[in-house]
Amino acid sequence: MSTDLAERPSADSRYLLDDPADMHFTFMLDPMHHPHAVSPLYESVHGAFFGNGFAAAARELDLPLVGFDRRYRNHFQFDRVVPIIPASEAEAQRLAELTEASMSRELQVLDERWRNEHVPRLRDILARLEAIGNDHADISPDIVDEINALYEEMWTIHFRIAAPMLLALQLFDEFYVDLFGPEADSHLLTSGRMSRTVQAGIALSDLASRAQQLGLADAFTLREPALVLSRLGETEAGQRFRAELDAYLEEYGLRQDRFDFVVPSWRESPDTVIVTIGHYLANGRDNRAEFEDRAAKADAAAAEARLALADYPEPVRQQFEALLELGRMASFLQEEHNDYIDQGGTAAMRLAYLRIGRELTAWNAIDNPEDIFLLTYGEIQDALSGSSVALREIASERELSFDAALEATPPPFIGAPPSGPPPLDNPFARGWARFFGTPPAPSSNPDILPGAAGSRGSVTAPAFVARTLEEATGVPQGHILVSITTTPPWTPLFGVAAAVVTETGGPLSHCAIVAREYAIPAVVGAAGATTAIITGQIITVDGTTGVVLLKP
Repeated sequence: MSTDLAERPSADSRYLLDDPADMHFTFMLDPMHHPHAVSPLYESVHGAFFGNGFAAAARELDLPLVGFDRRYRNHFQFDRVVPIIPASEAEAQRLAELTEASMSRELQVLDERWRNEHVPRLRDILARLEAIGNDHADISPDIVDEINALYEEMWTIHFRIAAPMLLALQLFDEFYVDLFGPEADSHLLTSGRMSRTVQAGIALSDLASRAQQLGLADAFTLREPALVLSRLGETEAGQRFRAELDAYLEEYGLRQDRFDFVVPSWRESPDTVIVTIGHYLANGRDNRAEFEDRAAKADAAAAEARLALADYPEPVRQQFEALLELGRMASFLQEEHNDYIDQGGTAAMRLAYLRIGRELTAWNAIDNPEDIFLLTYGEIQDALSGSSVALREIASERELSFDAALEATPPPFIGAPPSGPPPLDNPFARGWARFFGTPPAPSSNPDILPGAAGSRGSVTAPAFVARTLEEATGVPQGHILVSITTTPPWTPLFGVAAAVVTETGGPLSHCAIVAREYAIPAVVGAAGATTAIITGQIITVDGTTGVVLLKP
């Protein structure tokens, strides 16, 4: 995407704002989380209750933010963060002091709150979502309110965690660079944390080993996952393996290709799991051994840093230990909270609404359960109340527009052109920028695609371009995976690809952290990568300098 394009508002009528008050603001597309069109149900639920959760957490943490404001156009989501505008410099100073004090308190209890407060509550929420709708008598207009309230609570917890998490990562990075220089790799010390994302990866390579032990490797050479499952059902060993696969999906299957209720979970469609097992059987991947090696290297790097600091004053060494512990906890939380909330919560919401969809189908209100994702939650409540809502006609009309939007390319923003980076310059704002990424300096060399350094190292190999996880499962061993973004369900493929390039994100993004965990180079925030690079093209990914060489 050129800078010039990013500065021009869209002239496409599908993306025009209809409220004159909105014309003064910039609503940005967030391709890291929502590069594709989202379903009408997701629009209505996420559009309201995600923002409520963010605003609640911002108030609790005394962040100088009102909340998230969003607009949906042609089924694409555009956002803006709404700051609190201080009335004077004194008011700005007071707000800054409140935020600093609040975040300081949160950092001290980050681990404790997550383990003792947030995880138990999130497990309760997920259990409740998985129970909703199993009893026909349970389905009523009130149940929709309950589902949405649980969703809002999950996002409140999310931002209680995300704000201090990003701050902790940034504080350790900046302190480490101050001590050891700009070339020092602070991320090496914070890798090797046992999050649920890591656990899922280890369990998946364990499944591949189990398939090998049971003599089932040949079944995974079949091209279609459905054929693999069919072959497994033909033998006793295959049936035993299938039971273990089902147990894996029960534990880790609340994952989806992208953030939207319309997307099937791994429990419903385990194609990604089956294809990845086939990859691991072919390359002998052992995620358990790889994790242990990363953890050992992180400990060794920390020991080396302590040795280098041996003659420093005691306060400096104490600060190093405190920030290292925070950095490690935050790196763990980056993946951990995503598993419970962004992934688990979205998938559980899908399944809860899908059960309501089955009920509405039984009532002959819609043609099939999946049609519920073409409705708004208000329309669903009206139907459950007995109102004569023409749900079939609504779903049919929206299906046409939604399907068309899935093929569309949205503008980078709607409303007023972006006015530049935010004026705030503090560790939290810098951490936020390093999560989402900032536009790289343009290159005058057409053979260089600039981005940000996500994970160190350099690899030259054929590229494999994939815009969705379904496409990405086809990445051949040793190729470079090029995508718009990656989310936790993409993680197993980091054990197949030689390197990763994404159009979105910064050094604190999911892609960068997981690439470091898998010890493969990554360049993130390389705008336009999926169009500048074609599958099969030989490219070089330099994750140390943050550039992609388009010619070897």
